[in-house]
Amino acid sequence: MLETDFAGVMAQVKALSAPTSILLDVKNIRGEFFYSTSLGRNNDRIDPANMNALIARIRNSGHYLIARLPAYRDYWYGLENVEDGIFNPNRISLWMDEERCYWLNPNAEGTLTYLISIVTELRTLGFDEVVFTDFRIPDTDAIYFEEDRAETIRKAAEDLVRICTTDRFALSFVGNEIF
Repeated sequence: MLETDFAGVMAQVKALSAPTSILLDVKNIRGEFFYSTSLGRNNDRIDPANMNALIARIRNSGHYLIARLPAYRDYWYGLENVEDGIFNPNRISLWMDEERCYWLNPNAEGTLTYLISIVTELRTLGFDEVVFTDFRIPDTDAIYFEEDRAETIRKAAEDLVRICTTDRFALSFVGNEIF
């Protein structure tokens, strides 16, 4: 609806009684952001000014605001930061999934810094929580990944929680690993 009926979205938000939890997708698997950011590309189908206005409206209405974004699936960041990606077994090129997206390596310092930057920006915009989807390592033998996958994901979650959460700001993780 943000692409085709922004006024309708704003009207629906205005009609909600506070406090209501509202989840907004803020970035897609291509690595395109839906709001104004200096961290990457904007999506060309959603006007970032509209998304900024929606975020401000929700924040100022006393609602609980949740941002949802893919953690380790990010085509553009992977393409522009190859050293932070997950490689094919040949260790020469990055691995792509079936949707032609690169995956980031949870062990890479650049990946952690990137995710912390996104969380920090979203917290500054007034979000109360961030939900990371695709918080996992692809379940395939077609990648080069020597470390223990479950342990890697557990440690990445611990690092993000330790660095980013407060008593008034939460992180959540969705993936196929249990940690």
